[in-house]
Amino acid sequence: MTFNNFLKLLMPPLIVNIVNRLRPAPTSIVEWEYIPEGWSYASKHAEVRGWNVNGVLETYIEKWPQFVGMVEGTQPLGLSHESSLATNEDLHSHNTIMSFAYCLTLASSNKNRMSILDWGGGIGHYYLLSQALLPDIVIDYSCKDVPVLCDYGAELFPQQNFYTMSAASSAHMILYLPVPPCITPKTGKPYLNALL
Repeated sequence: MTFNNFLKLLMPPLIVNIVNRLRPAPTSIVEWEYIPEGWSYASKHAEVRGWNVNGVLETYIEKWPQFVGMVEGTQPLGLSHESSLATNEDLHSHNTIMSFAYCLTLASSNKNRMSILDWGGGIGHYYLLSQALLPDIVIDYSCKDVPVLCDYGAELFPQQNFYTMSAASSAHMILYLPVPPCITPKTGKPYLNALL
């Protein structure tokens, strides 16, 4: 726990809120940018590669050992693979992981095997989390992401499935992905156990 986090625990929430509002906003690199042409811009400009760049993979590789260490064992799962991994006690990340764990547990109810499709799953962070959360369940993991991440994920987890897509098509498909019907027309029986 950092000294600042320790101070936040001791201070009344009103004081923490005031200090946060008075603190100057950090200057940083712009992460998101409006492009009037929409997704068609990426298909017309080869320099736009989204997450399909070695820099993203290098960051994941650099943080991977620490992420694995934080997921193993009985420590809190208040961590995000997209953060600096400075702590495993981040409340927002904890709530995200616990929500995932709750849904995963419900979907695996009365089963010894389940399958997961992780759309945009990078190198398989949520596969590792799923194994840690449900160690007695066999997980058939499928990840669909950009090639540079899928190639490395397939090296980490060769027994699992990694499917590649382009950055432009992935963004377009996520926005317009229809939810499949959960009842087959012929039999009237469910064919989809859970959609998380």
